[in-house]
Amino acid sequence: MDEEGIIFNAYKSNSILKTDYDQYLIKKYVQEYIKNKKKSNIICNEEIYQYNGVNLIKFRFGIKVENYHQIDEAVNELLKINNYINTNAKKVFTSATMPVPIYYPQIYLNDFTGEIGHDIEFYDENYYIQKVKIDYVNYLKNNNIVDNDIPEKEIEIYYKPNELIVYNDGQRVKYNSSNRDWDVSAIYNIKKKDYCVQLHFVIKYIKSIESYEISRNGQLTSFKYNGKKYILDSDLNMKSEIKGNKVPYEWTISSMIEFFKGSVEFDYKNGKLYLNI
Repeated sequence: MDEEGIIFNAYKSNSILKTDYDQYLIKKYVQEYIKNKKKSNIICNEEIYQYNGVNLIKFRFGIKVENYHQIDEAVNELLKINNYINTNAKKVFTSATMPVPIYYPQIYLNDFTGEIGHDIEFYDENYYIQKVKIDYVNYLKNNNIVDNDIPEKEIEIYYKPNELIVYNDGQRVKYNSSNRDWDVSAIYNIKKKDYCVQLHFVIKYIKSIESYEISRNGQLTSFKYNGKKYILDSDLNMKSEIKGNKVPYEWTISSMIEFFKGSVEFDYKNGKLYLNI
């Protein structure tokens, strides 16, 4: 039992301490929020799992919506709960070794379950609304389900498979690791609203690259293009910016085709992305 009267479970060995204290704390704050705000649409459940013979709980909470158009409001409500949890948890988890709890509130729509995260500083409301809508539209497409509540225009906006296998000039882009060839995939980035790929994996497929350099640990460090040398700089990754002769490791597809004066075609149905650079 802690100072606030929370009883929790724990497993301890010489080197491991595993508890469900954070889960009981999240449960406490969610129940407080429901009571204080007089909310009746928030669903709570907990499940028990075993860790080395000790029963621990996993607490979950979320909101059930009746249709697609209620997603925005549900995300807004869940973020208010997140703010309540995080604000109160910071008063308890005051040490660097005791970070605020990690949890994933859920939105339930028909048979679909979408998740948002506990982080409301880096990921804002707009991000989570997009995430849930993208996940929902992808779910519909993957399962051949039609939801007439969604305008066709929004289906076009939010149909974004998480990853697409990359081709360039008709050739399947691959990289070698552990003596095996692997497909290179472009991953959709919600913040950037674009698919992203590591330049390291596609550099050898770009015909207009005059030369490139790889470090001893196998990392791309620079390349020469149109007679100019460019240096890879990880500080530019977040915004996929190009500053002078410095470029990011991770590129958006739009910045890649603009920089190398190419084109791209998306085949969402078959999970493929065709570059021509």
